[in-house]
Amino acid sequence: SIVILRLSRIWDSAILARVGTFSEEKGFVGKADLPATKLRCGEAPRGALQRLIGQELGGLANDSELLGARSETTSAMSLKYGMNTIYYKTIHTAAVRTTDPDEDDIPAVFFGFGRSRTPQDCPIPDRHIYHVYDSEEGRTALFAWVSEAELEHLKTPEGKDSWDECLNIATLEAPVDSV
Repeated sequence: SIVILRLSRIWDSAILARVGTFSEEKGFVGKADLPATKLRCGEAPRGALQRLIGQELGGLANDSELLGARSETTSAMSLKYGMNTIYYKTIHTAAVRTTDPDEDDIPAVFFGFGRSRTPQDCPIPDRHIYHVYDSEEGRTALFAWVSEAELEHLKTPEGKDSWDECLNIATLEAPVDSV
């Protein structure tokens, strides 16, 4: 089972999305999806949600209000096991209500391009990318506030390809005020 968080900001309807990962082995890898975690043995979906918010999102969802949850069940062929498998998802909807978010304590880098290197079709323009190290996975998850249209585009093969290209030429710099 998987627990997914659909977190939006009330004032601009942006959605928190995992936009990729970074590891020493693979470098930057773009992959857009909503923050999620696997349910651990004996863990309730609400417990997994609290773990996701408290540990895996590094504080990005601390001031959120849970609005509801829904469950989905799908059946598909497992590529790993070669048999029909039932997949369970619990999707929690939450909102950040504050209009002046205090994100100074969250590790962030500014994602941008040098003027001569900006790709014409980069699916996410300049913005802060929040990074949270996942010691269990041995990699850093990258999060950003995106619009619904940006998230949907990043999920397409064309969006993923252009996002990977952007990640490979982008400069990631610490914000000036955090040094």
